[in-house]
Amino acid sequence: MVQEATIESDRLEWIVERHTRSRFDLVTENWRCLRESGQVHDIAEIVAYFSLIGAASLACVNAPEARLLVLEPLDERSVGAHVDALALMFLAPDGGTRHD
Repeated sequence: MVQEATIESDRLEWIVERHTRSRFDLVTENWRCLRESGQVHDIAEIVAYFSLIGAASLACVNAPEARLLVLEPLDERSVGAHVDALALMFLAPDGGTRHD
């Protein structure tokens, strides 16, 4: 996807409309609702989307580099730690300390 998205093409349009658009709409709408309710930082939906997608995918996209840096990105524990870190970074308004 990273490589495919670097060139405007009919194929990219098909991918976006067939696969990406619905996920984009879901993430941005959920972020907007969370932001408006004060549950997350006041960051625009589009910025949150690309920040989340980038953070979520980079270790896998750059798996050979990650392995050289001593991270197996597809290891079950690594995936779990990655998901937990993303949730803390993106969903905890004060950086991880929740005040309910």
